[in-house]
Amino acid sequence: MKPLLIGHRGASGYADENTIKAFSMALSMGCDGIELDVHADADGNVWVIHDETLERTTTLDGYVARTTADELRKARTLPGNEPLPTLQQVLDQFGNKCLINIEVKAIEAALPAARLVNAFCETTGGSPKYFIFSSFDDNILNSLRNFRPELQLGVLEEGDWRAALHRSLKYRAYSVHLHHTLLNELSVNAICSHELRIFAWTVNSTQELERMNRLGVHAIITDYPQQ
Repeated sequence: MKPLLIGHRGASGYADENTIKAFSMALSMGCDGIELDVHADADGNVWVIHDETLERTTTLDGYVARTTADELRKARTLPGNEPLPTLQQVLDQFGNKCLINIEVKAIEAALPAARLVNAFCETTGGSPKYFIFSSFDDNILNSLRNFRPELQLGVLEEGDWRAALHRSLKYRAYSVHLHHTLLNELSVNAICSHELRIFAWTVNSTQELERMNRLGVHAIITDYPQQ
């Protein structure tokens, strides 16, 4: 079966990462889904941004968690001058249309993000199957699992696939999200024997894309979906 193609922070190789523009481009390039990152602001609102601080990707500086919603609405991304989206805006535009992998970067954003998705599904009649919540942080994974036993969780790992497998079984995860260099016949077979899905990140070369296809991973996360 052909793996799903997921735009890493959208089509971030072609547009500012984690923007509506990047997500739209990813889908126009044939992606089956998008991956994004979330933090909570000083008011508890959930914003789509990778870093805990603002200066790398936006016109503002400081910590997201110490910045108000009013201030964040004025932010523009660098270098493309796009508005910083909230998770709600992403749900409104792309929910029920594609798979959305929400990487939770901070514990403060975990339950607010899950509640937004839950409310969106209840309001629209959408399926939770369109959403995966992933994280490197065990506290976040545990919080999400306790909140909703049916949530699809993804365990992120960049160093040890065996540790990722152990954590995935502990949290009854849906998927294991591994750096592509950790994937080989041994790791793929071991993970698949537990009926877990494998999401490979971040695959940006044709050679690695072909290798992931041969290994039979379930999803490929890339900055450059068009290639």
